[in-house]
Amino acid sequence: MWQKDESEHRAATDLDRWLVAIRDGDKAAFRHFYEATSDLAFGVLIKMLRDRSEAEDALQDVYIRVWNKAHLFEKGQVGAAAWLVVIARNLAIDRLRAHKRALPLADPEIDPPADQVGAEEHVSGRQMWQAFSACLGELDAARAGAVQAVYLEGASYQELADRLKMPINTVKTWLRRSLINLRSCMRRRQGEAPE
Repeated sequence: MWQKDESEHRAATDLDRWLVAIRDGDKAAFRHFYEATSDLAFGVLIKMLRDRSEAEDALQDVYIRVWNKAHLFEKGQVGAAAWLVVIARNLAIDRLRAHKRALPLADPEIDPPADQVGAEEHVSGRQMWQAFSACLGELDAARAGAVQAVYLEGASYQELADRLKMPINTVKTWLRRSLINLRSCMRRRQGEAPE
């Protein structure tokens, strides 16, 4: 168990370090970051876009954004994996809206796609998905569903509030508190001290 926690912490530290190096134009760091996180980003894209070809195309756009926006990453504020998931999610939402396609319905399981790269990267991506899924499972079912609807399916706050028949400010509070709990859980699983 200790070895797993140690390796997860090391992986998270590497991601942060590589992303900081990408800000300075380090192409080797970019390659390492891509190899370690492409499964994670692809998992978000395929879940939202529901089209393998489009998800593969969008994956390239995600990493173009990573290269161009690495200067916006603030180490310590959010982990590199979470930062990447937000980029992938936002790009998927942009594509769905551009094609005027409906946002996907909830999928009860968060499961990464089959690996298209090496076994080591697959393990890293799968571990991130498993950690995220476990942390999501620690939330109350309604709040986990709200997080999934907004952050993985692309629903707006208003759409979620309408669906739940709740005031939008209550929904926003739920989401904010849920994200704080998720961040704490992910840090705990990665061996970092929670805030």
